[in-house]
Formats: sequence, structure tokens, C-alpha cells
Amino acid sequence: MFGAQKSGKSAAVRSVTAVLALCLFAVCASCSHGSKRNAQPAPGVSVFTPGSFEELPQYPRSTPLEPTQNSNGVQTRSFKADGTNPEQVVRWYNGHLPGWQPIEAVHAEGVAWAGDWKNDDRTLRVTASPAPTLGGPDTVQYSLNYQSG
Repeated sequence: MFGAQKSGKSAAVRSVTAVLALCLFAVCASCSHGSKRNAQPAPGVSVFTPGSFEELPQYPRSTPLEPTQNSNGVQTRSFKADGTNPEQVVRWYNGHLPGWQPIEAVHAEGVAWAGDWKNDDRTLRVTASPAPTLGGPDTVQYSLNYQSG
């Protein structure tokens, strides 16, 4: 009888421990995937300009390849897009940047395509090139280079 009572207590302790572990996991997961707008850059990196680079549109069917990089006031991020070509990606940006004016028309640079836009004191350069090694023959890697001020 004592063994059955002890077994019941250890089952209860295991249940409580499991519930606490799940709660701790949920709290940690929500912290690591919380608002990225409040995330601080690494030491020695320029501070993000709130409400700017993060709000630029992303070409449909694209996924980031890396976190946003900052270097000398230029914010850069690369993406992978499937089912498209470099020209389509850059031309898509030409129609999805309200308030932005072209600096240089969308143009080919060898197998790559590029376009440059300006909005007040902000500039954006979009470059795209074929990237079959990232997914297939209709996969493109494109980069957004944003500068403010």
C-alpha cells in the first residue's frame, strides 16, 4: 500500500514538472519570437530607423536568406524567391513602392537586374539574379539596399 501511494505521488510530481516545463518552453518561445521592432542591433551596428526598412514590401513567394545587415548607414537584406526571374522581381518593386520615384529605370546588368528609387531623403536599390542553387531553375536571389539620410 505504501508503494502505491508513493507511486501516485511521483506520478503527480512528474505531471507538475511536465506542466511547468511546457509553460517555461512557451514563455521562452514567445520571447524569442516577439516583436522584432524592439530588437536591438548587435554592439557596433547602426540602429534601425523605425518604420522604414522593415516596412518595405517583399516580393510574393519570397523568404529571407539572412537577417538585416547594417553597414555605414545602409541596411541590406537578401531574399530567395521561387517561380520567377530577376526582371520580374525588380519590375514588381517598380509597381509596389507608392511614394517612391525611380532614380534609374529598371535595367539589366548582365544576367542580373536592378532598379533604384528615391523617397525624400531615402534611397532604395533592388538587385536580383538567378539562383538555381537555392531551389531550382526559377529561383531568384534578390537584395534590398536601403539608405536613409
